[in-house]
Amino acid sequence: MKFLLNSDDSELLLALEASESLLELSILMKRDASVLSRRLNKMSQETNFIKKLNGKWILTDKGLALNQWTRKAINEQSFIFSTKQTLKIASTREFASRILIPNLEKIIPQNCTIEIVTTDGQSENLLLDNLVDIAIDCGTPYHPDIRFKKVLPEKMVLVSSKLFYKKNKILTDSNYLHFVRNDINMLQEELNLKLNPKYIFNDLSSLRAAITSNLGFGYIPYYVVKLDLQNKSLHDYEVNFKSPMSFGVWWKKDFKNNELISNLTNFLKTIELN
Repeated sequence: MKFLLNSDDSELLLALEASESLLELSILMKRDASVLSRRLNKMSQETNFIKKLNGKWILTDKGLALNQWTRKAINEQSFIFSTKQTLKIASTREFASRILIPNLEKIIPQNCTIEIVTTDGQSENLLLDNLVDIAIDCGTPYHPDIRFKKVLPEKMVLVSSKLFYKKNKILTDSNYLHFVRNDINMLQEELNLKLNPKYIFNDLSSLRAAITSNLGFGYIPYYVVKLDLQNKSLHDYEVNFKSPMSFGVWWKKDFKNNELISNLTNFLKTIELN
């Protein structure tokens, strides 16, 4: 498959439309007039884009239509060349809003367009479906096509509102507020308590809202409630959990942007979540 008219001849037709004479065309194209005349003669024999009228080369209707297409093609090509590379990064909603987004200009090349895709628990599927290029997430991916580097330990705390704690000194199974990505079996072993949550949430901001609304106690990353604990609006049960999670960089095995992997990995090394 190839173009019926090459780019040199297409540019010549554009210049011809903008010129009043062969001399003006010669100046515009920076070519000898005799050379251009021979090219135009050859083109008139092989195509129906130009014709000679009263000793002057002019474009036919088809030639004008071709020029219109050529200008459009040039503009679209220029747009493609000027368009920045788009990188799609997946991360959890809370980590993206609190940690990643405020630091984007420090870690992402300036010649890129960045699309942040927030999710809780779907980073692996997004990578496998080629919907994102790379992810920052907590835990460990399962699919063998996903590569990852664990970098940043995530401190977890068991907290409730101060009001809830005053009314419920002893933890009970039904007052547990569950986040779907938490390992409830591990938590039951750690607390030696059978948990039977009345409320279940699929994002951390909702879990935090339930905790601060006095609905119960929850197992939540420290960085999400750090300010609440510092201003003493929450009660920390001060449980030392044995299995801390870690944030890391995830990517599909065929992803070749090692610079971005390195940038995100080094960025995570600078963050303090505890």
